[in-house]
Amino acid sequence: MRPTTFIARTGRMAGPLLILLGLLAHGRLSAQDSLFFANGDILTGHAEEVGPDKVRFRIPDPGDPSGPAVQADGKGGALVMADRRDLLRLKLAGGQTISFNAARAVEAPDRTFLDRKQAVTVDILAPALDHFTAGYQRSLKKGVILHADLGLIGLGVSRRQNVYSEDITRLRGGLFRLGVSFMLPRRPARVSNVRREHPLNGWYMRPEILLSGWTEHRTHHLYGNPYMVETTTGKDVASLALVTVFGRQLLIGRRCVLDMFAGMGYGIQWENGELPEDNGVGGGREYSFTHLFTGSYSPLALTGGLRFGYVF
Repeated sequence: MRPTTFIARTGRMAGPLLILLGLLAHGRLSAQDSLFFANGDILTGHAEEVGPDKVRFRIPDPGDPSGPAVQADGKGGALVMADRRDLLRLKLAGGQTISFNAARAVEAPDRTFLDRKQAVTVDILAPALDHFTAGYQRSLKKGVILHADLGLIGLGVSRRQNVYSEDITRLRGGLFRLGVSFMLPRRPARVSNVRREHPLNGWYMRPEILLSGWTEHRTHHLYGNPYMVETTTGKDVASLALVTVFGRQLLIGRRCVLDMFAGMGYGIQWENGELPEDNGVGGGREYSFTHLFTGSYSPLALTGGLRFGYVF
């Protein structure tokens, strides 16, 4: 073979070979890891460290988009420290994937659980305060829950005004409260939990209207020689308040719910259909069964409660 022919053939082969080597080198340099966030953001670069709480990830310099690319050894670019709770997964350049908060497929038992959007509740503390309150709640749509309570005031217990008084008081009436809860945003969990995704579970804010009314029967014994005189008086009391409460509702197991809340607002009271004039603004019956009314000092109303219920 003549030298000129060998050189010509070698030249024709060198072109494709150089192109192939260039493509391989470019692929090696451009192979990068991808970091996927729960809010939809995606970063490309090089993962330097995956810790128990944070992920060290190096990206091209954000101040210079055309600036130094991140090499496979992690040099150059800018360093990002990402919280694992905010991440979905990390896809490495070699094709492997590390999941942080992977959303697992909802199985049939979990779907049945998530479809239970109603509950009936009872106020745990109410009997100790001479009334009984039962409630109903229903998820109207994602993040919105309707609450309604009905109660009976006066459980047949006679009360003295104090240990030294001979006056005995009996109460009889009812109460009503209605509100709509708006669930507050929450951060992604580290570990997927179907109970946490239930529509009745979480922190909430709820505007409420509170109404209570009762009749107060007071029996007074006047002792004198040789007779005892008994007198009975009655008074009708009505109390109205508009409040905003903040609370936390927890799912216990798959059928029970615990609801804790507290709030404040403004209220007004009537006695025998009139505003009392001797107890300051709006009257002076401080405990109104649905709320605590500070009418002797200001029209503020305070409320709170602890409920336990059944989800269905």
